Amino acid sequence: MYTWTFLLLTFGTLCINCQRSKSQRNCPSFDGRSQLRPHNRDMLMDIEYKQWDYENRKVPNNGGQCQAQISCSSQRKYRTADGSCNNLINTRWGKAMECVNRLEKPVYADGSKAPKVAKSGRALPNPRTISNTQHSHVNSFSHITHMLMQWGQFLDHDITFTPTAQVREGVMDCCTQSSPECFQITIPNNDPFYSRFNRRCMTFVRSAPCLTCNMYREQINALTAFIDASNVYGSMDNETTALRLRDGTGMLRSQNNGLLLPQTADPENDQCSNRTQNLICFAAGDSRVNVLPSLTALHTLFMRQHNRICYFLKQINRNWNEETLFQEARIPFRGNPQQYLLRDNFFNPNPLYAADIDNIVRGIIGVSSQRFDPFVTDDVRNHLYRLTENQFGNDLVAFNLQRGRDHAIPGYTVYIYGCHQIRITQFRDLERFMPREQADRSSSSSKYLFQIIIT
Repeated sequence: MYTWTFLLLTFGTLCINCQRSKSQRNCPSFDGRSQLRPHNRDMLMDIEYKQWDYENRKVPNNGGQCQAQISCSSQRKYRTADGSCNNLINTRWGKAMECVNRLEKPVYADGSKAPKVAKSGRALPNPRTISNTQHSHVNSFSHITHMLMQWGQFLDHDITFTPTAQVREGVMDCCTQSSPECFQITIPNNDPFYSRFNRRCMTFVRSAPCLTCNMYREQINALTAFIDASNVYGSMDNETTALRLRDGTGMLRSQNNGLLLPQTADPENDQCSNRTQNLICFAAGDSRVNVLPSLTALHTLFMRQHNRICYFLKQINRNWNEETLFQEARIPFRGNPQQYLLRDNFFNPNPLYAADIDNIVRGIIGVSSQRFDPFVTDDVRNHLYRLTENQFGNDLVAFNLQRGRDHAIPGYTVYIYGCHQIRITQFRDLERFMPREQADRSSSSSKYLFQIIIT
């Protein structure tokens, strides 16, 4: 149930470093503050409070490079946690906390940082309105199981995460606060769902800016761009250290006799744990581990497998120390790495405490998923990141659209020309690249070609 918007965001802003590696990103953070480790949060606050001047700043003299290269040893046997030195010639390629790369230059309203608008200077169509008009709830099942979706999300969380801007005061509510980093979504008065709850605004915080040589705002990939199981082990040394047991076995931390992931270290502020019921969310190499029970289950399997490998390596190699056991157990993961309604189970891993992991994995392997189509279910259009006490959540489609404007991604026709050297002059030309009914929906949402937003 992915959308053209998702595909455009995926290929429009490649979430890797300032070089030419490729990756994808689109998993909007409902609150970026809770999604980053404290060390990375501090780094982002330093960036924000420098009041970086995109128009007038001077490019640093780093030998003609965007950033100074990191010194690496060719004798190093194991990968670094943050992905640096994986390429000995371009030592920053794929490193965590680096700027993203683009296929096409951004189209910021002011040329450097203001969110994208129409060519006329007017606001683009309301993202919530587009979400309502372009998507419908369709149930059509295929021979593919839910594991395909779940493995795809697990893989995505290994290579990309774009953090949002931070404030020192805590959570930023753009519907009640004013900030240059706010880009809230207005909900129409006649919205078929939110009008029942008198909701008129959806908070939205812009992606954190990245220090770059470009004279326009860029975004950050907080993870390594490599498929290296960083979602299991973390993308920074401090994250990896926090997950390790450090008892001489090389194993990862766990609970319930090794059956469950360890608990989060910050249950008061993780926006997931339920302290009143003593249900604490889980910790893993990626902070989104609790998004879905099936995703948490995969993380748990990888933790168990790492510890299983460590156990057998220790039996075979009695002289290996803690570090060797840990690093050798990581190696197999580097290259081989919906029974529940989405509305009720985003950031709700509590059922896993009832030892349901095995049943969840069997379910996603054995239950057919819906067919691929251009629609997004109402569960994530109306209930995304819904809090337990609320009857509504956010809209994933509207978030995706707003994120594309935040990143100033050019219209779909720009990418068609960049890839195929074909100019789109009328909506009928789009039929070469999408079904006719999809092109018709695009034409009904966009008055002019330059406003096309593929949904």
